[in-house]
Amino acid sequence: MRELLKFNDLQLVQKVHEFEKYGPEDDPTLGRFRVARTELSRMSWNSYVAALGDCDAGPLARTGVMTFPLDEGFAERLATALLDSPRTDMRREDFAMGYVGTAAAQCEYLNACNEYRELTPAGLQLLTEFLAKVGPQIEQAIGHPFRIGSTRQFQLVPERIASGRHLDGWPVAIRKLFILPQGCGRRTGTTWFRQRDGKQLELESERPIWVLFENSVVWHAAVSAKAR
Repeated sequence: MRELLKFNDLQLVQKVHEFEKYGPEDDPTLGRFRVARTELSRMSWNSYVAALGDCDAGPLARTGVMTFPLDEGFAERLATALLDSPRTDMRREDFAMGYVGTAAAQCEYLNACNEYRELTPAGLQLLTEFLAKVGPQIEQAIGHPFRIGSTRQFQLVPERIASGRHLDGWPVAIRKLFILPQGCGRRTGTTWFRQRDGKQLELESERPIWVLFENSVVWHAAVSAKAR
């Protein structure tokens, strides 16, 4: 990869992006680059968090998990858009320049666990509508402004491969938001949490909800539905 040193900054980013998408995953030079990038990324996130002040002081920080009701009319439209969207797979090359890709083996595991759907213009419009409405609630819950980093649309596969209880290992200023237009529970699939206060929580709702949680602070695991 020494030849990369002749490129300007933009060309370098483009070439590395192309290499990560289509080059060998086990390349040792690329591996060292990824280690260095991870450290630089965390330094950047720590600087961002420091500029925010105390980003761990909103109501979400009390337990690490918050749930909210979702308008049933909107939920029905969202579920329809999801089911109308074409099926797709998680692929190694499906990441935007400047983002970290998902390894091929991890993509294979995710595809075995989840049924992914393309994010169509109709679905994107509904998410825009959702965020316009709940944005103030999100900011109040986390205690600072936010923006969306990435979006995935999927359903849990019944009797999926067990994921185990885990933390995502991301910078703590990044959180996850689930929109569950058909509710959740053992019948359809749900999520288990060990909250920051030590109490265990397994989401159960017959009505539509959305969930905000600290995915790198609060232990969590998908709970599969029975085959149906």
